Amino acid sequence: MTKKYEFETEPYQHQLDGLRKAYGKPGFAYFFDMGAGKSKTALDEACALYEQGEIEAVLIMAPKGNYHEWENQIAIHVPKRIETSVCRWQTTKSGDFWEWYDLDHSEKMVFVIVNIESVPLKKGQECVLKTLERWKCFWVVDESTTIKSHSAKRTKLLCRLRYRAKYRRILSGLPTPQNVLDLYSQLDFLDPDIIGIKSYYGFQGRYAITKPMRSGNKTFQKVVGVKERLLPELFAKMDPYMHRVRKKDCLDLPDKVFSVFEVELSKEQKQAYDDMKEFLMVMTDSGEATTETALAQLIRLHQITCGFLPMDDGTIKDFKHGRVDAMMHILEECPRNVIVWCHYVHMIPKLRDAIAKKYGDESVVMYYGATKDQERLDAVRRFQDPEDPLQFIVGNRAMAYGLNLTAGQTNIYYTNDWNLEIRSQSEDRTHRIGQHNSVNYVDLVSPGTIDRVILGVLKSKRNFADFVMTADWRELV
Repeated sequence: MTKKYEFETEPYQHQLDGLRKAYGKPGFAYFFDMGAGKSKTALDEACALYEQGEIEAVLIMAPKGNYHEWENQIAIHVPKRIETSVCRWQTTKSGDFWEWYDLDHSEKMVFVIVNIESVPLKKGQECVLKTLERWKCFWVVDESTTIKSHSAKRTKLLCRLRYRAKYRRILSGLPTPQNVLDLYSQLDFLDPDIIGIKSYYGFQGRYAITKPMRSGNKTFQKVVGVKERLLPELFAKMDPYMHRVRKKDCLDLPDKVFSVFEVELSKEQKQAYDDMKEFLMVMTDSGEATTETALAQLIRLHQITCGFLPMDDGTIKDFKHGRVDAMMHILEECPRNVIVWCHYVHMIPKLRDAIAKKYGDESVVMYYGATKDQERLDAVRRFQDPEDPLQFIVGNRAMAYGLNLTAGQTNIYYTNDWNLEIRSQSEDRTHRIGQHNSVNYVDLVSPGTIDRVILGVLKSKRNFADFVMTADWRELV
């Protein structure tokens, strides 16, 4: 940096190292493990460039589940001396987003936050184009494995527009979830000259082992491995344009790292949620609601956000929802081993099946009331064994007490238990003597729902059921 930059929040050493390495380069990759602070590092660099007059705006693309979180990161890490104007992509029909473009931002640092799933849509493309055309941009693609497919429409669009941004940054904790070929499109977006190969198939031919296969009348090359001897060559080309951070190497990181991954309700969920909420309000207004009935209805609201609802006749209605996809997306970013906490037994086998479908039957086990004693012992032993293929445990409060699961570095709360003791105990299964890394805790939350209330109550160190005893139920929902 040509001028000393005053940070709003002090960076860790690994963030400073990445910032110094990246600063001023047109294309750069922040490959930080989840929880190591890649968002802050990118924001610090953008703000430093802004104060140097190098950029006017930051275009941020992130998956639908966590693009909201960037607003929080901006509020925390952008210096108060910098006036900002933040616009988050909205998919409403009101047209509010487009009115935003008529505002005067000449004296402010502009942040445009777009969920990357909107990019194939006409309005999403217009948003990106207008932003790139109007300002000198610092372009961030968060969770950059979303553009790892070279043939995807969004990837092609981003690569076509890459040079309209003065600076381009990609952020990922695990840039190669399948194999080294996942790197091609991510690096191509940054700058094709980084690897010096102009096509995906040229990259595949250089670094992958392929085998000819037939499908019907067509012949294609199936990737069956990588050329290990050539990987040092590839990584040497990449090294000046990336900073890799693993949490185990960051001695200055905090012990616990908390984050929220937002999951929007589907239309079907939203309708059911609104109907249940209205029913509770009618009960409250009529004086029919007691503490017990209100708590029961609030639990039903919670079940709807989690993807299902028990019916009065004993059946269970499953909703179309995005929470499983959100969980799978997070798993791609995590180092092995991961614990998925799910309060509701109905969902545990479904989560297990989703993980097994992608990672294999040996990669995941369930741990809940129906799990036999020997299976429980085997699950813990295998999870702690670095040579065992078991990477994931899906369970509930049955494993919240007494277990040593220090092989895990990430806890995903698919649903929260509303009991504070269960939450506290569950956090300590991985964060205990024998843990040598910081531990991630990721809560899946549907915005504007009871999810937020439950999480807020737990963070205030109270039981949700006790909280309901004194709460205003109308205010609560």
